[in-house]
Amino acid sequence: MSDRKTFVIFSLAIYNDIVNINKRFENGVQVGSIDSVLHSASYHSTVKSQIAAILQGMDHLFANGNKRTMVETVQMLLNRMNINQNIPEERIWEVVTRIATGDLRGVENIRIALFGYLIYILLIKREM
Repeated sequence: MSDRKTFVIFSLAIYNDIVNINKRFENGVQVGSIDSVLHSASYHSTVKSQIAAILQGMDHLFANGNKRTMVETVQMLLNRMNINQNIPEERIWEVVTRIATGDLRGVENIRIALFGYLIYILLIKREM
């Protein structure tokens, strides 16, 4: 089975999780389509790019609570996909806020902002 098909099947499992995350903060009323967001993400070849695509698509997905839902969704996806990146919650909030304000656009840019900063941190620690 290809990665894309695996992710599409997997996306059916996370659809309800995303709605339930939003319901913890607001009422879960969608103004966009989670199906569309997950389907679009499935066209990306790596899991990290898929997570970035989901974030991009989730901006204004719900009537309220979008940023909180986006942060919790990233954390849920990282855990569910066994990606141990140790990304601080503050970093996720920074990326999500930049998406929401329009300062960060494009799946590749979001992926780098979310996952790429670790290389820089590791290099700094190595020099110490």
